[in-house]
Amino acid sequence: MLVGIFFYLNRYTKRRYFSFWTVAWLFHASWLALSIALLDKQENPQLIMLKQWCIGASAVFLLSGSAWFLNQRIRPSQLALFLAFLFIWSWLSVYQFDSLFQMQLPVFGS
Repeated sequence: MLVGIFFYLNRYTKRRYFSFWTVAWLFHASWLALSIALLDKQENPQLIMLKQWCIGASAVFLLSGSAWFLNQRIRPSQLALFLAFLFIWSWLSVYQFDSLFQMQLPVFGS
């Protein structure tokens, strides 16, 4: 529902921050769907990594949309580097760390 609302607002108002927020809610919906679909199944490393990618990308796009809303422009290279950091960290954390706390702490801190 939120994705549809923000898509409509983006099309109607032509404001860039609505497009960021639409993408953010798409990633959040993907994370939610993965969490619900895999509720009864044991998670393998790839699924944990995919869920972390979705929630990290959602946070980055929400932050970027909020910055655009406040007239603080973000360069695409900054956005790409931040997403790359989160994606690489998620990949490394799944295969290098033993506990879930160690995996999620740096992503939460950033």
